Amino acid sequence: MSSDAVGLDRISRIVGYKITKGDFSTTTPNLPQRLAILGEANDANQLTLDLNPQQITSAQQAGELYGYGSPIHAMARILFPVSGDGVGGIPVLVYPQAAAPGATAKIMRVAPSGVANGNGTHTLVIAGRKGVDYIFYDINIATGDDAADINDKIADAVNAVLGSPVSAVSDDYHSDLTSKWKGLSANQITVSVDTGNDDLGITYVITQQAAGAATPSIAAALALFGSEWNTIVVNGYGTVTSILDALEDFNGIALDNPTGRYAGIIMKPFIAITGSTANDPTGITYARKEYPDYHEQLTTIFAAAKKRPHILEEHESVSSLIASVEAGAGVAVVSESIRCVAGPRLRLLPLSPAPENLVVGAAWPRAGLNAVAGRFLALAKENSTQP
Repeated sequence: MSSDAVGLDRISRIVGYKITKGDFSTTTPNLPQRLAILGEANDANQLTLDLNPQQITSAQQAGELYGYGSPIHAMARILFPVSGDGVGGIPVLVYPQAAAPGATAKIMRVAPSGVANGNGTHTLVIAGRKGVDYIFYDINIATGDDAADINDKIADAVNAVLGSPVSAVSDDYHSDLTSKWKGLSANQITVSVDTGNDDLGITYVITQQAAGAATPSIAAALALFGSEWNTIVVNGYGTVTSILDALEDFNGIALDNPTGRYAGIIMKPFIAITGSTANDPTGITYARKEYPDYHEQLTTIFAAAKKRPHILEEHESVSSLIASVEAGAGVAVVSESIRCVAGPRLRLLPLSPAPENLVVGAAWPRAGLNAVAGRFLALAKENSTQP
C-alpha cells in the first residue's frame, strides 16, 4: 500500500537515461599483423617456381617450396625457429621472385694443404655460422690426412647441412662452394675455417672464383599486394638501391597529399625491414625523396673508395638528422655549413680526400635588397670560389 503521509504536490521524481557506445566485438580492435617476405628461390627450384603469394607456417615448408638454404628459407628460419618461438600465429606470406636475367652464383674455393699431424676437428664458418639447425660444418681430421682426404671431408660436411646456403664439390686439390641461388644477394655469403687452437699441420687458402650478380625486380610482387594489408615487409635483398627505391615508391608518403599505400582510397601502408651484414657505422642521411642531390653526392664519395653507403636512417630535416647522430644512432656525411647549428655534442671531421665543392646559388628580387640582405650577398660573393 502506498503512503499518503507526504502529499503528491511535495514529491519530485526524475528518471534519466544515458546511452553510450559499446564495443561487443569478439576480436581485438588492434590492427592485425601480416608479414610479407620478398626473396629469391634456389636455382634448383626456378623451373617449378610459383610467383603467386603463398602462406607458410614453417621453415620446412619454405624449404620445400623455395629450396633449403635459399634466402626465403633463411628468413623463414628466423620467423619460425626450431625452438618454437617466433611470430606465433601471425600470417606469413611469401612473394617470391624468379632469378634476374643473367644472374650468376657466388663460388668460393677452399684449398687445404699439408698432411695432418694429429687427430682433431676443424669447422667451416659459412655465412657467419658454424652450422644450421644444430648440424655443424665439422671437418673431422685424422692423422695422415692429406689435401685430397680433407677436400672429401669438406664437401661431405657442407652437403650434410640441409639448410646450408651453399653446396660443395671437391677434387684432390680444392673444394668449390657454390651459392644455391643466383643473384647479387649471394655475395653476402662468407667462408672461413675455424681451426681452434691447433691447425694440425693444415693450412687453408680461400679465394673467390665467381661473384653473385643481378637483382630481380620486385614490382610484380608488390602489385600482388592488391587490397591485402601486409603490415610488415621483410626485404631479403639488403640495401640494393633499386629494391629500396621500389619499396619507397610503392609505399608512398603520408604528407598533405598522400601517395602509394598511404592514399586515402587504399590506406594500407607497411613497415619494410631490411637486413644488412655491414658493420660500417655510416648510416644517417637526409631523405632520398627530398634530397636527391645529396644522395648522388654521397654515392660519388663512396664510389671513390669502392664502397657503398650503408643507410640505416633517413631524415627530412637538419635538426632531426643532428638529433639522431647525437643519440648515437650512427654517423652522417654533411656539408661544412652544419657547423652553424651543430652543438657541442657533435664532432665534425673533414673527409679525406676532400670531395668536390657543392655548388650553391643565390637569388634575389629585381627590386633590390635591404641592408642586411645586401651585406649577406656581399659576404657570399667575397667567400665564393666561383668568379
